[in-house]
Amino acid sequence: MKEKIIFISFLLIALFTRDFAQNKPDWVINYQSGSQIADYEKYYSGLGFSKSDQETADKLAYNDFANSIQVEVKSRFENITTEKDAVVFEETELSRKQSSEIILRGINITARFYDEEKEIYYSLIKILKEDYDKLFKEELLREIARREIQLSELKKSNILSTEFMEEDRKQKEILLLEIEQKNNILELENKIRKMKHEKFLNVTTPERIIDVLSGEQYYASQLIAKVGISPLSIDKLGFGIAFWGIKLINEFDLLNNKIDRQTAYFYFPIFQEAGGINHYAISVGAGEYLTKLEQNLKGLSKRHLEKLKPSFFPFIASNLKMPEFYNTIISAYLDTRKVSFGAMNYAFINTYSDKISFILQFDYIYDVRSRNRFNEKVQLMPGIKFNWNEKNIFTFGYEKNEFFTFNIEKNF
Repeated sequence: MKEKIIFISFLLIALFTRDFAQNKPDWVINYQSGSQIADYEKYYSGLGFSKSDQETADKLAYNDFANSIQVEVKSRFENITTEKDAVVFEETELSRKQSSEIILRGINITARFYDEEKEIYYSLIKILKEDYDKLFKEELLREIARREIQLSELKKSNILSTEFMEEDRKQKEILLLEIEQKNNILELENKIRKMKHEKFLNVTTPERIIDVLSGEQYYASQLIAKVGISPLSIDKLGFGIAFWGIKLINEFDLLNNKIDRQTAYFYFPIFQEAGGINHYAISVGAGEYLTKLEQNLKGLSKRHLEKLKPSFFPFIASNLKMPEFYNTIISAYLDTRKVSFGAMNYAFINTYSDKISFILQFDYIYDVRSRNRFNEKVQLMPGIKFNWNEKNIFTFGYEKNEFFTFNIEKNF
């Protein structure tokens, strides 16, 4: 019995050692399963395999790499002009013949693997696109410099024939044609991306996440109200008006249905719906708030009134549309009281357009007067925003780690 146990243990150890020794790298596993390499958008790559030897696998990897680069590589360069003979190499990429000659210069095999079970040699070439573009540009400039030297030598030797000039003209025409084709492809790709995310790109970004600004400014005037659900109460009333590109807002926070704080602020956009497919907006402003306003009205002592002086705060608010990140708008807000980050996700953009979005707002509050009654610095506020129509927005949220609220924005 003891001998059987020893034999089984030895067998398990041997199997484990074999599996461990043959731990396949991810790029081999991905290839065998028909998937692409990890982070393939960031890399140019080539893969070769052979049952004969590693050298053959290396050659096939180089061939695969070269074939992919012929279509994908993007290398644009400044005009290079020789003053003496006005020989101009336009901002361009090399022709297919020229690029094939230098496309593999400086490229080495990144990884190799031998699959003992299938008896196959694998070779991988993998390089960051930005690194390759830099390398390819350097090689191209060397090639252009070499061509200029050849032209200079031919001219000095009086052997620059009409045939050579005609060939050079044809090469330039080919280069210009390739540039035009590349530009057309890029333009088409951008159009396809915009068409794919057209509904999301047409979404009007709300001016507020839950209780902080997003950096957008769309409406000339608005009314604001916040209703506490449990317990039922009116938590905020306010109004806003815009003129000459500046938005003025005045809000009153209520406690037990009495005015507890007044906040007045203004802001104006620096960028509005800027950028390409990733639209962004940035606004700056400033405000002032006064706490315990109802006590101030009752006539406190001078010593207490000193503590209730209005507090001034500058702020910056911004947002970024990310259609290729699950149709999400990311926002950031910063002032002297707190820093806030928000995300608005339009998961059902294709079904319900912009009628519903899911919100998550994160606040880190360093001003004690702006914290909740538990004096918590960190507050996480989820919510759901409903666009009844473009000018009527309702937000159901959980605020300050303790209250369910219903926010109403009436825009004009």
